[in-house]
Amino acid sequence: MDRWDGTKAFKIPFWQTTVKNREPLYFGVAFDICLYVPKGIVLDIGTGTGRIPTLVTNMNENINCVGIDINDTMLRHATLAKQKAECPDRLCFMKASAEFLPFADESFNMIVSVMSIYQWHHRLQGCKEIYRVLKDSGTILIMVDNKLMFSDKSGLDRNSDLRNILSNAGFRTVIALHNDHLNNLSPDFKFQYLKPTSHLSGVLLVIGLK
Repeated sequence: MDRWDGTKAFKIPFWQTTVKNREPLYFGVAFDICLYVPKGIVLDIGTGTGRIPTLVTNMNENINCVGIDINDTMLRHATLAKQKAECPDRLCFMKASAEFLPFADESFNMIVSVMSIYQWHHRLQGCKEIYRVLKDSGTILIMVDNKLMFSDKSGLDRNSDLRNILSNAGFRTVIALHNDHLNNLSPDFKFQYLKPTSHLSGVLLVIGLK
């Protein structure tokens, strides 16, 4: 079996309900992407149904978005979303993995991954690829479920491990914080819409600056 066939991703029942429940989260991420990137190109890794890129292009006419996923079912839904989008010409969805990004060096102004890092087979390799295709002074946002990141039988601090991975990949500044700590961010970080509400309970942001 091809290890990139996407069988590991969304291997849960009722994924449609999961995607629907995440709509406020997707909207918040899209809103803040537009704060970070007034114009440019954004990559969404593990795009699923393509909701974040679709929202971003609807919000800002000066942003183009690329979404990648390894799950064929998700990509079919993303393609349908593109057909119904307000600006389909600024959307692109393709099958690819984080570990082997089919893009030239310094292609993107910002890269995001929302609840998809669990499906990465080699996280360090994926983060190195992200660093490679991210423009200088670009930003990466990895969003994870805090409970999942800390539920480790080995007792390891997986949050700390993710910070180390990003640092080892080359990112000069790496921070990790819960959604209810966003008001304490330095002026370098612009996240404003992601506030401590029920749909964000337990969400952890890991941010890296190149």
